[in-house]
Amino acid sequence: MKQINSIAVLLTLLLGLSNCSKESGLQVLPEIRGGEEATVSFTMGSTTRANESYDTTTKKITLAGYENEKVIDGLTIVAFRDGKLARVVKDATISYADPADRYKGGSFKLPMEQTFELEFLANAPFDFIQKLHLDLSHDDYTKLVVEEALPKNGEKGFIMTNTEPIRIKTPNVGATNVQSVGTVTMRRIVARFDLYTLVPGMELTSVKLTKRATKSY
Repeated sequence: MKQINSIAVLLTLLLGLSNCSKESGLQVLPEIRGGEEATVSFTMGSTTRANESYDTTTKKITLAGYENEKVIDGLTIVAFRDGKLARVVKDATISYADPADRYKGGSFKLPMEQTFELEFLANAPFDFIQKLHLDLSHDDYTKLVVEEALPKNGEKGFIMTNTEPIRIKTPNVGATNVQSVGTVTMRRIVARFDLYTLVPGMELTSVKLTKRATKSY
């Protein structure tokens, strides 16, 4: 009987609190659950525009690479917060508009109410992704990308990145949970030089590159 009376008292208290809330006009806000995520969508430049160069002499735009150099077999999205790595979105978790053509874009998930700087990385090998860890600095990440081994001529798998980090503020909880970062343009991190000799029997044994740029603009 004592237990039944205790339950009755508890129910009375709860009903009383509910009535007070209604009478005072206060609205009880829903609990904000940890881990709520927003859908971030993106599109990508076409396979043509993503690999064009401008010739200042002829004033013409020409393709800067062969087909094998433009292929994207996998995409990794690295999200930084306050200069530190906060999340790695792997290729398998990205919802593509067309899985057979990653240039058509897609969407992925990020925590809501957060500000991130996004790095899109194409063709990152498995062992490279394993090196990415929480709190990795953006500078150390860039160093890893630059030091990654390159495929041989004629092979696929050239690492590409977006030209600049993309800053995004994900929506607040309760608002629309879809946000777009727009069109992402990818660039290879290496340049290819084609050297030709028109002198019969002449063989190039070494090449020296001078006055090279050490940063992108």
